[in-house]
Amino acid sequence: MDGLKRRIADSVDRLGDELTALSLRIHAHPELAFEETRACGWLAEFLDKQGFRVETGVGGVATAFRATLETGPGPTLAILCEYDALPGVGHACGHNVIAASAVGDIANPIRITSGNQTKITARYVTFCSTL
Repeated sequence: MDGLKRRIADSVDRLGDELTALSLRIHAHPELAFEETRACGWLAEFLDKQGFRVETGVGGVATAFRATLETGPGPTLAILCEYDALPGVGHACGHNVIAASAVGDIANPIRITSGNQTKITARYVTFCSTL
């Protein structure tokens, strides 16, 4: 495995337990679309601890947030995810896994590219899964 791939794998391993715990926490507390205040808070808290600037209530949606970290000039990366549950089935949809994977996806490149003049902006918003 080349150096960059090794650094990525090591970074994923370092966050693995925390991301798994985050996913399980969201799964244990299912919240329907636009009511996922706890999940939104936990995801925002995770990214805040990773050094992101977190804004809540984005787009007029109380459970939406944007987490931004700019490390210098360069491309902007945006990742969208959903973390709502479905009525009667909770997180059978897997949105808890999607949410934890998304914050892990954006947190890992930050660790790997720090010092490489990379600008990364992560945006997370809630999508309604039910009509």
